Amino acid sequence: MKYSKIKHAGAHPDRLSHDCGYPERIFAERWAEENKRSPGINGGYGCLELLMASNIRNMGTIFQEPIEQISQRDALVAATVIQWLGTNCGACFLHECEQDILKERKAEHEAFHKKYNLRVAGAIKEVNP
Repeated sequence: MKYSKIKHAGAHPDRLSHDCGYPERIFAERWAEENKRSPGINGGYGCLELLMASNIRNMGTIFQEPIEQISQRDALVAATVIQWLGTNCGACFLHECEQDILKERKAEHEAFHKKYNLRVAGAIKEVNP
C-alpha cells in the first residue's frame, strides 16, 4: 500500500469524540503528526516507518538504504496502543513506568556516589502518586 494511503488511526476512533476522550484524542493526534513525512526530518520517513525498519544499524546509514513499507495493519496496531496510553489505564501504566525509572535512577545515583565516596547533594525524589 502506498504510504500516502496509510491511516495512522486507532481501532476505536469513536472514543475520540467523547467528552472525556480528550487525552486519547491528544495522544492520537500527536501520533498522526509524528507519522507525517517531512523532507529533511528523519530522512523523510515517519516515526512508525523508522520504528519498524529492520535495517536500522545507526542513524547515519539508514537513510542510504530504502526502508520497507509498513502495512495498514502495522499502523492500526501502533495507533491503537498510542491511543490506549491516553486512557486511565494507559495513564496508570505510564505513571508506574515513570516511578520505576525514578527508583532505578535514584539507586544508580546513590551507587555512583557511594562508589566514589561523594556526598549526595541533590537527592532524586519520587513523584507523588
